[in-house]
Amino acid sequence: MKKTIKVNGMHCNACVMLIQMELEENGFEENVESINLLEDNKGEVTVANISDEDETKIISLINNLDNYEVI
Repeated sequence: MKKTIKVNGMHCNACVMLIQMELEENGFEENVESINLLEDNKGEVTVANISDEDETKIISLINNLDNYEVI
């Protein structure tokens, strides 16, 4: 199943790279389908083939990065 996680605080490509690196370092590299910037300092992370437990972990990883918050 594919899930899209909305994130506040993303405003540039460095934000995309930081979140991507964090998820890859924690074993989610195969699950991340895309990370995109949206308008108004928002972005979205699309992941596939994850459990509810993994989704919770991904949300926690993103929230623990400075200046980002899953909405």
